[in-house]
Amino acid sequence: LALQGVEFNLFQLRAGISGLTVYEVDGQSPFIQLGQARMQLSLASLRHLAPVVESIDIVAPQVNLSRLDATHWNYSDIVARMAAQPAKPDGGEPAKFSVNNIALTQGSLNWDDKVSQTRHTIRDLTVALPFISNLPYVAEQFTTPSVSARIDGSLLKLTGKSRPFAKSRDAVLDLELDGLPLASYVPLAPVQMGAKLDKASLDAKLALSFRQDDKGSSLHLSGQTALKDLSVVDEEGDELVHWQALTVKLADSEPLLNRWAVDLVRWDQPVVWLERQRDGQLALVEAFQPKAQAKPAAASKSTPPQFKLTQFEIHDGSVHWIDGMVPDREAPRAQDLTDIELKVAGLGMSQGQFTSKPVPVKLTARHNDHGELTVDGQLTLPQAEQALQAQLALGLHGVELTSVQPYVADQLNVALTRGELFCDGQLDLSLPKGRAPSMRFNGDASVRGLRSVDKNGGDDFLRWKALAFKKIQVSFQDKPNAHPLDLGVGEIALEDFFARVIVKSSGRINLQDIVKSAASEAAAKQEAALAAQGDDQPVAKGTPVVPATKSVAAPAPAPAPAPAPGPSPRIAIGRIVMKGGRVDFSDNFIKPNYAANLTDLDGTVSALASDKSRPADLNLRGRIDHDSPLSISGKVNPLAPKLYLQLAARAS
Repeated sequence: LALQGVEFNLFQLRAGISGLTVYEVDGQSPFIQLGQARMQLSLASLRHLAPVVESIDIVAPQVNLSRLDATHWNYSDIVARMAAQPAKPDGGEPAKFSVNNIALTQGSLNWDDKVSQTRHTIRDLTVALPFISNLPYVAEQFTTPSVSARIDGSLLKLTGKSRPFAKSRDAVLDLELDGLPLASYVPLAPVQMGAKLDKASLDAKLALSFRQDDKGSSLHLSGQTALKDLSVVDEEGDELVHWQALTVKLADSEPLLNRWAVDLVRWDQPVVWLERQRDGQLALVEAFQPKAQAKPAAASKSTPPQFKLTQFEIHDGSVHWIDGMVPDREAPRAQDLTDIELKVAGLGMSQGQFTSKPVPVKLTARHNDHGELTVDGQLTLPQAEQALQAQLALGLHGVELTSVQPYVADQLNVALTRGELFCDGQLDLSLPKGRAPSMRFNGDASVRGLRSVDKNGGDDFLRWKALAFKKIQVSFQDKPNAHPLDLGVGEIALEDFFARVIVKSSGRINLQDIVKSAASEAAAKQEAALAAQGDDQPVAKGTPVVPATKSVAAPAPAPAPAPAPGPSPRIAIGRIVMKGGRVDFSDNFIKPNYAANLTDLDGTVSALASDKSRPADLNLRGRIDHDSPLSISGKVNPLAPKLYLQLAARAS
């Protein structure tokens, strides 16, 4: 210990010291330093028969803390000596005292953590306390302390009022924090993860009130916090999460009772990078796994939370998806969802269960900088045995179908090269616990600008300007005696289209085999068997060589396996309208085979349904190679359990 000066004036009841230094055990490293301290006693001590301090001034105190290893600090020896002291007997009533006008200025603290190799500082520490006293005449009065400092350069302000020695202890504290850098504190966390907090700052403006009396204790918290400019990176330094600000406005809450009321949670410009690795795991999830297995916390009984969120908002959010499970030959592997705007209102929880009140939801976003997504409706969150329910107005405009190509490539015999999805309608969804979900959708949908090519030769297979599905009514449900899938379409309109249509030697149309299935594989084997028999026929082109009117009925396919008990899916179409089409047509079923380039096709197909055997009327008008008039009429029902096809073609 070193001391530069001591001051004592008995007549003025004043004492002070200056230049105090307390060293650590090594006798070299300063532990506590003090520029100056003065204390002024009051003659009121005689009247109250208790020490009354008129003022205390402390100038330029400095404390140097150092963590030497996981369990030892530079003050551990002091703590050990204090713990070894025998306990003092209860002396009854505490001694009376009064200390007034306490002021600390120019304070500082240095924290050197040798374990995590980090350093932290507190500078410009100022403390002002008007009084602290247990004398009866002031015990019921509020004292108003204030504290300000810069923690690692960030401003901290504390103000409040308190009655620590009153019969009912009251305290109110107002806290202001500006830009506290959090990244430097991450090494102090007891559990480390693969993800690293690269940067973040914390702002806070909170009000805390406490009261303790004979009835118990209460704690109230309110105010606003903001976590700003956050960036989380992985071990290679690649960014995983970033946002501009996450702001929480807290209404009057009671932490001791686990009651929370939040006026607003606002998330500005969040960006999340999601990468599915080749093993199917999400890199983001793996990055947040603890590096070392943490000891499980002891089970404790806690009050079920009561929670109310008035408004949750996301502004200008983005999600970037990269799928490492998609083969490199398939593209695109990356998807972007940007310009995300989300609003959720009125979310509540009581006794650990969500409230049954519907929650309004509104969402807008852009897909790959082109497509637009809108959702507007309400959610009813699950309660006990009650299902999650959603009633949503859904809109998809210009969503690129090529984004799903990598996920359907194994199920299709064609490859999508372009196409956009448009959809507007009402979606009702129910997700009950322990049962299959149910869904109902009513609306319109269309696929525009589609182009697909044959996977084998790369030739055009299907393309069109627009394929519209009007008055869609579709439902999925798991109910007795109900169709598991019930799809109704008022009208299908196909405009400015091209199709490569082949009637195979088995009588099966190639359009039926766009989606891979057991039936398509069986047909392919049958085609291969027929080809092996050498049943080749000359192909007539241009004007048909068949009579002016000829009917061709496809033979019944091989018997299908017996259906499972219960209703089968139901599909019904009001009518099909075609305009401005071209078909590169080949019929390998009739003998001799026939091929033609059918152009300027317009026509209709009347109502058809999967649960009705009556075929639809087909009427087509067009030309052969933009020249000879062509008419095709007949009956068709591709939805029936047994395909029905009977056509008559006339050309002149």
